[in-house]
Amino acid sequence: MGAVQCSGNDITGIFDVKAAPHPSSQGRLVVENVDKITKIIKVDRHVSTRSIAQELTIDHKTVLSRLRKVGFKKQLNVWVSYQLRSIQSPKLANMVINNAKKATKVAKLAANLVVKYDANLALSPRFRQVLIESPL
Repeated sequence: MGAVQCSGNDITGIFDVKAAPHPSSQGRLVVENVDKITKIIKVDRHVSTRSIAQELTIDHKTVLSRLRKVGFKKQLNVWVSYQLRSIQSPKLANMVINNAKKATKVAKLAANLVVKYDANLALSPRFRQVLIESPL
């Protein structure tokens, strides 16, 4: 292949296709881009992929794919890491267990209230007031 004439919005001129390296052959450049992208996100979690792409002069779809590979996801307009770390997993499990315990306590309290209410209906009005005001 020889020289190619290019003219477009941003690029004009003659380029030698053989001299231009292929992006996949640059190896380390991808890792450097990922490092730069993660640094930018650590500084500002609200940054858009388009602004990152402009800053690094790469395609915004490349930025998206690199972020997905590294483990970032955009939730509520903020970039977050969506991989659970080994530290977070036990905390999450404890949270689920505690919520289940609280749910059973609430269910028991509700059952007691229903039983008390049903029992109060059978009593005279004077005793109903005493049972309603008494703590569980």
